[in-house]
Amino acid sequence: GAYREFCSTCSTTMFWDCDFRRDLIDISVGLFEPEEGVGAERWLEWASERVSFKNLAMSKSLVGSLKNGLRYLKEGKI
Repeated sequence: GAYREFCSTCSTTMFWDCDFRRDLIDISVGLFEPEEGVGAERWLEWASERVSFKNLAMSKSLVGSLKNGLRYLKEGKI
């Protein structure tokens, strides 16, 4: 199964994991407040060559925009 943890105060999604990949836990990036901004480049390494679970996306246009943004990030344009 899939497991999601939420903030008891505001209901923000905090963590997500599932049975088929117990060695990974997804943490909502919006929880971080890094000095360098929302990209949190000092804390995170962004996988700019792929978009995970794109086949499950409700918005194909959002996936396309994310792919373009990741490409620009990799090329140093943003």
